[in-house]
Amino acid sequence: MSLVLGYGLLQLISQATAALALSLVLKFKWIIFCVICLFFGLLAIDQRLVKREY
Repeated sequence: MSLVLGYGLLQLISQATAALALSLVLKFKWIIFCVICLFFGLLAIDQRLVKREY
């Protein structure tokens, strides 16, 4: 949601820059998706380790 809001604001400021940013995101969408999944996966693993009883 915040990415859409950021893109909308960038569109208001500079349409050329917004188009460039959108093409960059679309070009590297699988890398961005994998990085986001890795981030949330690490958060989940960290929470399991913290809640573990020793």
